[in-house]
Amino acid sequence: VTGVQTCALPISPIANQTHTVIITASATADQIADAGDYVFRIVPPNSKQGADLAQFCFGKLHARRAAILYQTNDYGLTLRDAFDKTFRQLGGGIVGEEGYPLGATDYRAALAKLKPLKPDVIFYPLHQTEAAQMLRQEKELGYSCNLVSADGAYTDDLIKTAGSAAEGSYFSTMALAYGVADQAIANFQNAFRSQFHEEPDVYSAYYYEVTNLVAQLIKNGATTGEQMRDGLYAMTGSNAYHGITGVTSFDKRGEVNKSFYIYQVRNGGFHLVGPPM
Repeated sequence: VTGVQTCALPISPIANQTHTVIITASATADQIADAGDYVFRIVPPNSKQGADLAQFCFGKLHARRAAILYQTNDYGLTLRDAFDKTFRQLGGGIVGEEGYPLGATDYRAALAKLKPLKPDVIFYPLHQTEAAQMLRQEKELGYSCNLVSADGAYTDDLIKTAGSAAEGSYFSTMALAYGVADQAIANFQNAFRSQFHEEPDVYSAYYYEVTNLVAQLIKNGATTGEQMRDGLYAMTGSNAYHGITGVTSFDKRGEVNKSFYIYQVRNGGFHLVGPPM
């Protein structure tokens, strides 16, 4: 079991060479889909996240003019491209785009340039530290449009750093199976609180889920990498795994078809808004 793409992608050649299965519960880089026959994940890719966010902005926020302030690495570029493509296909327009490298601290020039373009929404696929800085500087400039970001900024530390500047902004992250597995979700959350005396985040739920997947494979008799790989590929159709993250059904590239959910910062915390559409 592994986490972010900075770990999953570099070790994937070794995993394929040694027939060692990798199952990631949080890596969303699009390249993981082609990382090999022994690499699986139970989360959808960033291109799906960008498209879901465009759907949310156009359909739920009724935005027609969007600006994009993105991070110039694979994470930011993939999200930018997917958002841009889907938002235009829906009938919206991109009024401006500005890119910054990871670690940038001053976004005032880009924000000042974008403000006269009067966007209905700013989509900013940045990570937590950079997003918090951008939010504080955006507030200083007196923006009034909607602000939407992705899972890289969805952290409690962002709220602590950005403070009141984060209020009202929207973020996407992986979804749980709300409305389908509510009792199972409640059981997991209660058990987590009892064990660790804090609220579980969505990543805790996804790692719990992937651990249960591995446990099921072992219970079914898988003892080798080949058997585990075949067992995961067999989780499809009527044999799909139904859990607290929804239906986990792997395609021929070890990918799943799941959606991201939207959260809004209100009163210093993340609150579920719902699916993007």
